[in-house]
Amino acid sequence: QGPVVGVTLIKNSESKEMYFNIYGLHIDSNGPLKWDKIAEDRQALDLKFTPFQLTHTQIMIGDDYETVFLLSGDDLKVHLYRKVLRNDEVCFQEEHSVTTLFPEFQDISSSVTYMDILVSGTQRITAFGCQNGYIRCVQTDLTNNTVIQFFHTSSLDGPITSVKLFNISTQK
Repeated sequence: QGPVVGVTLIKNSESKEMYFNIYGLHIDSNGPLKWDKIAEDRQALDLKFTPFQLTHTQIMIGDDYETVFLLSGDDLKVHLYRKVLRNDEVCFQEEHSVTTLFPEFQDISSSVTYMDILVSGTQRITAFGCQNGYIRCVQTDLTNNTVIQFFHTSSLDGPITSVKLFNISTQK
């Protein structure tokens, strides 16, 4: 599998045609990277909400890790898109049980404007900010998708435009 590129867009601001396009699902990683081939290999998903932030992370299924897309929107939800096999072809589809795999996104009272996720071993740290100024940081156990620690703020003065997680230790 070569690189997969996710793009969200609003095609027409008046009629609000919104899409999540995924490129490169069927491109072989052997050989040189050909961006024109990746651009031709597109899956378009219609969205019923205005997309805010698209990111990717890993979930743990049994002992294996799986990369998924997360997309926040103006509908007060974070949407999960997983790779599936349909008619012998790989594609992405929306999962409706996002809070089963991501309990940190339960009970959101405002649209998530920015999120960042750090996965280390069997734990995940998720930080996100919302349109109403709310910030939440959650540590989750990936083996059973339970919350270990939870921290949040009351709403700050305005929308959160960025939240970043990083390790401060130096790696060699």
